[in-house]
Amino acid sequence: MRYPGTLQYLEAIQSANDLATILCDIKLVRDNHDEPIFSSGGFGTVYKVEINGKFKALKCFTREQPGRTTAYRTISKHFNPNSPHAVDFNYLEEELYVFYDKQSGNQFPVLIMDWVEGETLAHKIHRAAVSHQHNQLEQLSANFDKMALWLLSQEFAHGDIKPDNIIVHNNGNMVLVDYDGIYLPQMQGECQREVGTIGFQHPRREEMVFSKEIDQYSIAIISLSLRVLAQYPQFYAQYRCSGGIIFSPEKIMNNEDQCYNSMRSSTFAEHPLYKSLCSDSPTIEGLAKMISNGSLEPRIIVQPSVVTPPKLEVYKDAGKYGFTDQNGIPAVKAKYDAVSSFSENSVVVKSGDRWGAIDTNGRIRIQPIYDSVSDMSEGMAAVSMSGKYGYVNLNGECVVPLKYDNAWSFREGLALVKRGMKYGFVGKDGKIAIPTKFDFVSSFSEGYACARRDNLFGYIDKKGRWVVRPKYDFASRVSGGVATVEVGDTIKQLKFPPSKG
Repeated sequence: MRYPGTLQYLEAIQSANDLATILCDIKLVRDNHDEPIFSSGGFGTVYKVEINGKFKALKCFTREQPGRTTAYRTISKHFNPNSPHAVDFNYLEEELYVFYDKQSGNQFPVLIMDWVEGETLAHKIHRAAVSHQHNQLEQLSANFDKMALWLLSQEFAHGDIKPDNIIVHNNGNMVLVDYDGIYLPQMQGECQREVGTIGFQHPRREEMVFSKEIDQYSIAIISLSLRVLAQYPQFYAQYRCSGGIIFSPEKIMNNEDQCYNSMRSSTFAEHPLYKSLCSDSPTIEGLAKMISNGSLEPRIIVQPSVVTPPKLEVYKDAGKYGFTDQNGIPAVKAKYDAVSSFSENSVVVKSGDRWGAIDTNGRIRIQPIYDSVSDMSEGMAAVSMSGKYGYVNLNGECVVPLKYDNAWSFREGLALVKRGMKYGFVGKDGKIAIPTKFDFVSSFSEGYACARRDNLFGYIDKKGRWVVRPKYDFASRVSGGVATVEVGDTIKQLKFPPSKG
């Protein structure tokens, strides 16, 4: 679809009484110079408007983004943050008719949300840093961490955390805007619609990894940047980098970042946030604790577990983790450096810098010898060592050799694996079930997996055969016997099993 430009949208908004479907009583808000107030981003332009006497933000899209309509339908149905750190919105399809020229035009969707009065965090950082306002930078740092801790506790992720997507309200509260890349639990198994802004993303962030953890690296690099600037505001002028603040993720990974390297002899070098930025993985274990600076107080119940067996709770004693029974009596001694939630009567634990797993009685089922261990799924856990992945069972036996570049949990008897830049599946017998030949493929859902070839999506069965040929710009996972697919601006539902490919 051909999208309008900023000026074409401006003309349409000013004639909304004639061109809008629902938003007829709408007025552009102008500044002191009688200029419309708007800002442009990667996929659209946001205009400040007034509707029925209330200020709103109206987002009009200027670029195609496969999966956007399907995603916003899901978001509109399931996203209700009820928090001062996020805003609700309405996605209105075919809302505004916009003329390309005097003869032709088309209907376009818009996003309407409450207007957040304030400035972007990017503008706030710039002004405070260039004028060396230590106190202001410290306050920005504290308020960002407050918002980050809230976000890390949620089941969703924003997908593109950066200072330009954060509005600092007049009271200092920070609000997330621009939800084009949001992840919700209902989107599990889909690919990302975008992989965020390069200056705030781990270089190894993959579109296949779409989960609530995708914000972790962005949060870590912004949190550390603000802490550093609060103490050394001169670093902003000295190390400011294009697309970021003072750090470049890619240069950090290549040991070429001047700011990062200059801090090796500072007190920040011992901070876990500093160390996390050079990790090989975009996922940062224990990020909330790093931001809150943790707690060294002995014998603290950390959280009641919602997925552990009902009689066990995680507790912390002298910096180590274990489990108590329902009476608070230790059932598994606190001797681990980190623990996850129980899954299939086992829990992943960390001992030193190695990972393994124990059962509900505290017995070791997977020896703590691995760089990473996933939660148990269908009796199998993905493990890694020296950058290679495979699978072990609950007895700790290596069933699938560690020879893959990435691996995901078993679903419906098959596990998604990556070799080089291609994806395929392995079975529990350790053999290749579907060769690693796809550019992208989701885990199986109801017997089918969404796969991509030559930048087009289709569906395969468990033998790797195309049941729906790749011909769509975007496709969702199968749920309830249906999947949503898109070609250009046409969206439709496919029923499964399909009548033909």
